[in-house]
Amino acid sequence: MSKAMKVTFSTISLLIALLWVPNVDAEPLTIVGTGDGTHVLRALANNYITANPEQVIHVPDSVGSSGGIKLVGKRKNILGRVAREIKENEKKYGLKYMPYARIPVVFYVNNSVDVNHLTIRQILNIYRGDAQDWSEFGGSPGKIRVIRRERGDSSSELLNKKIASFENIRFTEFIKVATSEKRSVELVSLVPGAIGFGPFPDSRGPEVKVLSLEGKYPSDEGYILELVLAMIFHDENNTGLVNKFINYITSDNGKAVIRSGKALPY
Repeated sequence: MSKAMKVTFSTISLLIALLWVPNVDAEPLTIVGTGDGTHVLRALANNYITANPEQVIHVPDSVGSSGGIKLVGKRKNILGRVAREIKENEKKYGLKYMPYARIPVVFYVNNSVDVNHLTIRQILNIYRGDAQDWSEFGGSPGKIRVIRRERGDSSSELLNKKIASFENIRFTEFIKVATSEKRSVELVSLVPGAIGFGPFPDSRGPEVKVLSLEGKYPSDEGYILELVLAMIFHDENNTGLVNKFINYITSDNGKAVIRSGKALPY
């Protein structure tokens, strides 16, 4: 074989090898983690792929903030979503924490309840079991059915921080525990007299009503309960589609989508 033919074959082999290099941007990006603020992240993903139809971004159902941190921390996924800060025992993973939005946490009731406003003290009385009928708050007589989230849930942790004594409330027989935001909304929707809490507007359903807290609705300036939504990743994975999507959600276009989801850019 001549030297010229060897060069030609070598060149062809190199070109074939280059053609088979995987396109990282073309690979689906799955963002795992919390269910809080899922509507915001899905809206961001949908808007991004509308402008970039050759790319695919999945926002699957919740595995919780803790689940997302473990999956990304153990490198089973490259991008995650959380609604709380990384805890001390999770810092071993060396994850980057990048906040992108703030979303109110609200208390909401079944539409059968004709009470529209509660104070922090009244909330504590309800969740401790000291108040058991809506007539105690000026509503029509009816038993209060209490729904709460499991310990470790992002909304629960926020209430523990912001409302003194909330974390000391015991799980008793009169409290029904919902293990997801979707389930909490379902229970409050189905059970007359029920009250629950969670991110807004995930908690806005046709059969539930959001209450004002201390005279403020979640859209009001100075509303006291807000979750911070954030992306988590290893620094070395902040390339390709991950980097492009992160840049998008912090852009002016991304911030407009966040606001349209009743959240605020961080």
